[in-house]
Amino acid sequence: PKDRNTINITGYWPKKLVHYLSVYDDGFQPVHFHLPVIRLAGLYLLCAEALNELNGPGEEAYGYINAVRLRAGLPTVQAAWSTYATNPNKYQTQDGLR
Repeated sequence: PKDRNTINITGYWPKKLVHYLSVYDDGFQPVHFHLPVIRLAGLYLLCAEALNELNGPGEEAYGYINAVRLRAGLPTVQAAWSTYATNPNKYQTQDGLR
């Protein structure tokens, strides 16, 4: 390309950052859309971290973490630590959950 300001220099097209109807062929026809600034999963984990720092581990913090884990197809924090960890109660401490 002649213009390095409007295209990625590597040649890879970052599809997750553009609207799916945007077309790049012989010209560029963008379709504007609102890019989320923060994902909901990131917000949940941030809230769980703040709750852990404020009150230590608790059901509310586990609820936010488990919402993200269950959507990803992972077992809950309690089930995973109890089943697979060498120290199964570590998640019940503030440092362990951190």
